[in-house]
Amino acid sequence: MDTLGLRLAAIAAGQIAGFEPSLWTKLPDSRGPRVLLSDEDRSLVVSLIPDSDVPAAQTEAVACAVLRSLLPDTQIGFPQILATVRAPNDLTEDDRTYEVQISDPLAGTPATLEGFAESQQLVSALADFLADLHNSDTGAVADAGLVVHDSAELREQLLADLDRAAGTGLVPAVLLQRWEDALENVSTWRFLPCPIHATLAPEAIRIEDERITSVSDFFRFRVGDPAADLAAVSTFVEGSHYEHFLDRYRQQRDIKDAGLQARAELLAELAVLDWLLLAVDTEDETAKSDAVALLNSLAEVATADAEQPRHAQPYEFTDRREALADDAATHEEDAPAPGSAEDTPAADTPAADTPAEDTSADDEPDTASPGLSAPDLQPRVEPQVQRSSDPDTFRPAADPAPFDEGVSADVPTERIMDVDEQPQESGERPEKF
Repeated sequence: MDTLGLRLAAIAAGQIAGFEPSLWTKLPDSRGPRVLLSDEDRSLVVSLIPDSDVPAAQTEAVACAVLRSLLPDTQIGFPQILATVRAPNDLTEDDRTYEVQISDPLAGTPATLEGFAESQQLVSALADFLADLHNSDTGAVADAGLVVHDSAELREQLLADLDRAAGTGLVPAVLLQRWEDALENVSTWRFLPCPIHATLAPEAIRIEDERITSVSDFFRFRVGDPAADLAAVSTFVEGSHYEHFLDRYRQQRDIKDAGLQARAELLAELAVLDWLLLAVDTEDETAKSDAVALLNSLAEVATADAEQPRHAQPYEFTDRREALADDAATHEEDAPAPGSAEDTPAADTPAADTPAEDTSADDEPDTASPGLSAPDLQPRVEPQVQRSSDPDTFRPAADPAPFDEGVSADVPTERIMDVDEQPQESGERPEKF
């Protein structure tokens, strides 16, 4: 019999006054052992955090405390750590050392790609959450000692990464030129940094009835480029739903950021560069081969884009509200006085020295700025990677498991079968103590 649950229950009982668990259930998590404990009246989640991940866990604890102050009216829950303690050296059979983390269960079930593809309401909820987060106070994040980047610093970091990738000789020239041009377009990088999640993925989002109930994985929460979160969203919200996400998000933002979508598209493409650099740093030949293959595929699409005149400046993007407002102001200023000679149909013809208004597809308000896209190649990296100069923070995105911690916490104990009564093929089965 697996005794890990028994030992974790004993640790939790010793740390949480009045908690005497009688049941435990394994929870799926690619990062390490995690169990749900219950004493019929209350449930807690106990996680084993490897020492290498403890700094990230501590950062998330601080981040969630800041988030609760930044978003006091939100209905979305964040991880709440109740206690931490060093794990006994003999708790597991491996050689790693751990910290035991005890927290409240998160409400809802992990989101899925299918969920976002099928529910525009869920997409709207995600846009609202990110807009609220990006509109929040940067000072509180800085005061908590979390990472703060300015726009110039972020751009310089990306240029340095591009130079390092170029030094490997593995990045096609067409991509190097494309990305360098985008980074050299200074106007795109004029933005105000804001609080960002920075590692957003479906498994970090929990949902119920097409609404977001909780969000986790804030171990890289910081002040940075809001486009980083939008780039992450583009990897699991696609097509017309992503356009709806952008529209809804823009409506909620308090500031103008004309280069936002352009940067989001660029960061989505540069994710594969992170993958390559990590593979080179860790000497992982398999990952390096996969990254090179994807780079070559992206290069083919970039070459096709470059051959089309309308893609000559692939990262030019103007916020639609700003563009429409400017267009209306221009027409109002240029409109002739009533009854004047200019107030005739002929006045609609552009003068010889006045450029005609560009009515190409790129200027349609509902058309996104072009990035690397094709029916069989979305701007996505598999496995999903998060931007970081520290290889230790790389974590492939795990497939979310449909397990609702909040619902599990409310299950009466008489409805949970003993381990001997469970089907043998079940991987996660509740146990009685």
